[in-house]
Amino acid sequence: MSDGTGTRAVVEPQFSAMRHGSSTTRGHEVMQRQPKKENTNRSLEKALQVLLILRESGKGQGITDLCRATKFPPGTMFRIIATLRKMNFVAQDPATKKYTLGSAVIRLSTVGLELESLKNNARQILCTLRDRTGETSHLYVRRGLYREHVEFVESLQELRVSGRVGDRVPIHQGAASRVLWAFDTDEEIRAMLDSMDLSPSTVNTITDIEKLLKEAKNIRKLGYAISYGERHQSIGS
Repeated sequence: MSDGTGTRAVVEPQFSAMRHGSSTTRGHEVMQRQPKKENTNRSLEKALQVLLILRESGKGQGITDLCRATKFPPGTMFRIIATLRKMNFVAQDPATKKYTLGSAVIRLSTVGLELESLKNNARQILCTLRDRTGETSHLYVRRGLYREHVEFVESLQELRVSGRVGDRVPIHQGAASRVLWAFDTDEEIRAMLDSMDLSPSTVNTITDIEKLLKEAKNIRKLGYAISYGERHQSIGS
């Protein structure tokens, strides 16, 4: 599916082999998560704090203004601003010498809006797929040589496959991955596969380029893809 911006996306239902007659323990159980120890980067926190202040102020801010708002010493603020300017997250008005948010922030916000639009458009499709199959339905987009998990609707079954938004999987592994590139030309697919590490996650992961090209041909013919145990031995899609 597409959200009209050119972003490729795919939805898929995933099932647990445990509920379909296999004794194998599945990979994504619904489980209690252990609290993680906080591990933050203070320099990054300071830079993000500056960006938030620039956003909330609605107008240009000078070094003195920013130091007053953050309580950072001028030397620290100059280093933060220099880094943010280098990456185009902050821009300086030549006349007033004050700083505003830069073009990189605008580009990031545009990507975020496009992704939210895609998720909103896909939500009903995910729910429908979940209801028809009884399985958890996932939405993925292609990010270079990976597929990224951006949304899912969980199965109503007691035993179900879950997921984590933001997780990335190599683009050769699994049905959802192959759907994202199956309609490229064979030359484009071969060049992509030649450029990446085709390491397997399980004994079922397809790593042979000729077999992957054959899979793409079948997907173009059928309009869908099927995989079993390519990322986790007990999960199919």
